[in-house]
Amino acid sequence: MPSEEGVIVGKANIPVVSISRNTPYIVDLTVDEADIPLQFDEPGFLQSVHIEGSLSAMQQDFLFQGTLTGLFERTCDRCLVPTSMETSVEVGWLFELGTPMDAMEEFAKSEESEEEEEFEDSDESEQIQYYDGVNIDFSKAIAEEISMATPTKIYCAETCKGLCPQCGVNLNTTTCNCTPEPEIEETNSGFAGLKELFPDLPDKPSEE
Repeated sequence: MPSEEGVIVGKANIPVVSISRNTPYIVDLTVDEADIPLQFDEPGFLQSVHIEGSLSAMQQDFLFQGTLTGLFERTCDRCLVPTSMETSVEVGWLFELGTPMDAMEEFAKSEESEEEEEFEDSDESEQIQYYDGVNIDFSKAIAEEISMATPTKIYCAETCKGLCPQCGVNLNTTTCNCTPEPEIEETNSGFAGLKELFPDLPDKPSEE
């Protein structure tokens, strides 16, 4: 339930009756992974999502503008030490009364010229969400945004040295005596094969 200041914590629904028509509604919302309709290959990677901003009434619609921050936790992809990472994105969602099916039916009934104009001008169509007239549910919008913001790699630090490829120690905390692997200077090109077939060929072309 909202507090006296209009802040909701821990749930993804905001009752429409609690939103004033005169002043923006302040949103400070924390949602656990279990409350977001995500389909991660790695359960538990996303720990929670924090969303903060303002929700403004626009006749029957509501416009949200704010910041979405996802907290991710798992082992570092370099040194395998448990770590966490935050990813933040700026978001803007327009919540319209109805469902996506209602919008499609209304679009189909419009004149062909109006259909083409609406299609050409709907660059922000992906930011349109829908609500049922009773509650504004942020969970679907959160799921769409966080799925695009999910990091493919997570590191304990940008300067993480990882593990020694020979003995496996954590190079961030331990210095080992392993000999560094030699760097390969020659590139794998077709000329290398010609050199093996014709050993008498000069190493460099003639300057003449």
